Amino acid sequence: MTATPKETEETSNIDYFGDGEEEKPLYTYSLKQGIEDGFLAPYKVVRVNLDIDINGFRPYPGMTDIYGKPLEDRIYEQKDFDRIIEIPKRTQVVAKRISDFLKETDRYAKTIVFCEDIPHAERMKTALINENNDLTVEQTDYIAQMTSEPSDVELLDDFTDPHESIPVIAVTSRLMSTGVNTQTCKLVVLDRTVNSMTEFKQIIGRGTRVREDCDKLFFTIMDFRKNYVKFAEPEFDGEPVKIKDVGEEDSFDDGDTPNNDQMEDGCWYDEEDTDNWEEGENDNKERGRDKPIVDVPEVRIVDELVEYLDTNGNLITVSIVDYSRNNLRRLYPYYEVFSKVWLAQKKKHELLEKLISDGVFIDYVRSTIAKENVDDYDVLSFIGYEKEPLTKEERIERILQSGYLDKFTQENQDVIKLLLEAYREHDIDEFTNMRILNMPEFVQKGTPPAIVKSFGGKKEYEEMLGEVTQELYSA
Repeated sequence: MTATPKETEETSNIDYFGDGEEEKPLYTYSLKQGIEDGFLAPYKVVRVNLDIDINGFRPYPGMTDIYGKPLEDRIYEQKDFDRIIEIPKRTQVVAKRISDFLKETDRYAKTIVFCEDIPHAERMKTALINENNDLTVEQTDYIAQMTSEPSDVELLDDFTDPHESIPVIAVTSRLMSTGVNTQTCKLVVLDRTVNSMTEFKQIIGRGTRVREDCDKLFFTIMDFRKNYVKFAEPEFDGEPVKIKDVGEEDSFDDGDTPNNDQMEDGCWYDEEDTDNWEEGENDNKERGRDKPIVDVPEVRIVDELVEYLDTNGNLITVSIVDYSRNNLRRLYPYYEVFSKVWLAQKKKHELLEKLISDGVFIDYVRSTIAKENVDDYDVLSFIGYEKEPLTKEERIERILQSGYLDKFTQENQDVIKLLLEAYREHDIDEFTNMRILNMPEFVQKGTPPAIVKSFGGKKEYEEMLGEVTQELYSA
C-alpha cells in the first residue's frame, strides 16, 4: 500500500484511481479517519498574523528600496511578500517566532519550513541561524537548506533518519512537500502561500507519521500565510489526489515531459492541480534576484490563534492565551490545586516542561503581560486563574518587609539576600540549587560547607530554602 502509487512504464496510478470523473476509488481512508483510529498523528494549527500581512505595505511618496530604486506606488499584500518584494524585517520576525516556539517546546524537534522560493529559503536559513547562534556555532548543520542539489542528499537522509538528531530545521521551497518520509517531523511551518490543494495535502502529510519510540505522537502546523482556510474546504478530507513522484532515474514517454510550470525540486504535479504555479527551479532562482528589498521600521505579530479538533471531532479556534488557559485548567481545575502542586514540586523546570508539552505556551503569554521580570508561577496564575501577576522584585520586597528574616543572624540574613538576588536574576530552581553557593558573590561568606553549617547543617539549610519559597509564593 502507498499513499501515492508510483507511475512507471509497467504500472500507472490510473490502475488505482481511474482516469475520469466517472471512475472513483472503491474505498478511501481519510486523514480524519486515520487520526481517529490512531494510525496517523493528530495536529494543531498555530495561526500567526503579522500586521504587515493584514494591513499591507504602501511606500510613502518618494520611498526607495535599499539600492535607491524608486518603489511603485501601490499596496503590497501578503501574496506579494517574497514573490515580488522582499521585506527583511518580516523574515526576521517569522524566524524569531519559529525559534521561540522551539525554545518553548523542544529545540531538537524536527522542523520543516516551507518558503516561497529558493532565494526566500536562503534568506530564511540565514535568519534562523541568527536566532539560534548558540547552537549553530557548534552544530553547523542544525539548520540546513534542502534543495535538489546532489550535495544536499546526505543532509536530507540525515534529516529523515529517526535516529539522527541533526539537521533539526530543514528550510526548503518544494523539495520536501512530497515523497519524503519524515517520520519524526513535529513542526511544519508554512511561510508560503500554497494554492494547490494537492500540494497542501502532501505538505500536511509530512507530519502525520506516528513514531511512538521517538515520542512522535502529534505535530504542529505553524501558518504565516493563511493556508489554514484549506482545512475548512470539503476537498481537504475528500477524494484522494493524483500525483506523480519523479526521481532522477525516471523517464517520460514522448509528449509526457513536464514543463517548468509542472516540475519543481523533483516533483511533477498535474496541470489541473497547479493554480498560479510558479516557475521552475532555475527560473525560481533568477526571479528572486530582481525583487526590490525594502527596509521597514517594524513588523509585529498582531495575534495568534490555535485550531484543534476536540474530542467530538469539532474544529475549535481559540487564541494562544485561551488555548493555554484551557490546557492548564484541564490539568489543574482550581488555583488552589495548581498552587499546591507548584509548591510541592522540588524542580520547577520539570513541571514547566510538562506544562509546555501539554500546550501551555508560557513564554508567549509572558509577552502579553505588561510587567517585566515576572515569575513563571505568576505567568501561570495569570493564564489559568486570572490572578494579578507580581514581579520578582515585588515578591522579594514582601519578604524583606514581612519581618521573616528577623529570626536569622545577620550573617544568615546576608546569605538569604544573596539567594534572593539569584532568584531575581534567574529563577526559583537556581535559588534552591546548592551549586549556587560556589558563585563568586558567596565566597566572601565562606565555603559552601561553612555556609550550610552556619544555618545549623544541611537539614536546617534546606528547611530555610523551603520556608523562603513558601514566603515568596504566599498569598
